[in-house]
Amino acid sequence: NIDRKILDSLREINLDRRPDRWGKTRDRLQAIGIKPKRWSANDGTKNVEYLRYKNNKKISPSEAACFDSHVNLWKHLYDTNALPALIFEDDIVITPGTSIPDILDAVRNSGGFDIFFLGYTYPDIDPFDDDLSRIGTTDGAHAYIINRETVAKLLPLVREKNTPIDAIMKKYCSNNLCFLSHHKPAENTQCSGLIHQDLGLTSDLLDERRNRRK
Repeated sequence: NIDRKILDSLREINLDRRPDRWGKTRDRLQAIGIKPKRWSANDGTKNVEYLRYKNNKKISPSEAACFDSHVNLWKHLYDTNALPALIFEDDIVITPGTSIPDILDAVRNSGGFDIFFLGYTYPDIDPFDDDLSRIGTTDGAHAYIINRETVAKLLPLVREKNTPIDAIMKKYCSNNLCFLSHHKPAENTQCSGLIHQDLGLTSDLLDERRNRRK
């Protein structure tokens, strides 16, 4: 049963060395009445633990760090009984006109879910604006809601870092109940849903993915 209390469990994943991204995203959320809590992200370029992924063809150092950032947050939220929770990465764009009621209405429209994606890229269905939500799965983990039961099912699947976290979530959702929110357009983005990504920001992870495709 989703209501405004979910905003109390909102976390924004952000690297310590990127206070600029934290500030920009925090301001965007506060502009619609949301006060996020910051979650310190693992750093794929600063932590020697991730050097072993440098030549890995399946997952890059920053993808491995992103993996740990999300999974460690899930564990924390589970252990502190703070689920369901709304999780944002620090590169989000609120689409024009979107408000807290828009977000909650879309979520309630689903009637129940394992994961609800408020924003998405490369979905398995075309972006839509005639329904508030539809069943689907997608790449991208920049804006989603996850519940306690889902975390309990996912944690055994993420003991090894051999696949990016968004790919694991996408595969999970191909066999479980996940929803996508309806789409609102925003300038200078290539994303769908109510919450887009700010692709104008520099990103180690995106740079590594582009280099791997070359």
